[in-house]
Amino acid sequence: MLALLDFLPEAASYKQEILQHRDTVESLTRQIRGWAQSLQDSPIKGQRFLTKQSKEEEQRQKSRQAFLEQLEELAKKSRGF
Repeated sequence: MLALLDFLPEAASYKQEILQHRDTVESLTRQIRGWAQSLQDSPIKGQRFLTKQSKEEEQRQKSRQAFLEQLEELAKKSRGF
């Protein structure tokens, strides 16, 4: 592509701008690939893959975490913190 720009005098003035945009696009592409990979590696694969059992398990985990947080707050209060 750069060789083509060298042959077109009217496009040569845009060469630096095109190169900057290319660098930005490459950076954005790497970010999107990283985000996509993190989603693929996620334990929850999305709403259409959730079963009733997996939804119940997730709710139990959230409830357990909330209970542990409340228990920790009570412990802090009883110790005078």
